[in-house]
Amino acid sequence: MTEPRTVLIIDDDPDFLAAEQLILESRDYNVLTASNGKQGLTVLKQHEVDIILLDVMMDTDDEGFQLSYQLKSEPATANIPILMVTSVSKVTGIPYSPETDDYYLPVEDYIEKPVQPKELLRRVEALLEKAKM
Repeated sequence: MTEPRTVLIIDDDPDFLAAEQLILESRDYNVLTASNGKQGLTVLKQHEVDIILLDVMMDTDDEGFQLSYQLKSEPATANIPILMVTSVSKVTGIPYSPETDDYYLPVEDYIEKPVQPKELLRRVEALLEKAKM
């Protein structure tokens, strides 16, 4: 039997956190949560994480962007895949894509809220599979 994978969700919306947690736990993921970048960093110092689901607009409008830069620049967290799950494009009117905006988006994947449960699971599973390679 394989060890369950651990997902860290960093998002300031408690309803969205609860919904994502429920979806992921239905597939036997261990789920840790944080409501901002500072809490997320604390969790990362205390736990090994296989993937991070990260919002952008939390305590500041670009907190998720700043946190993703920081995580990708530190050796201890640089290889943890990040799935950015946000509504920043809807709020700002600026479309983002990891393919074209890798300078601004140092993440492995990006999806706009609201997210369908099957799509969230598909993206998480794809990133975890890719990280194994």
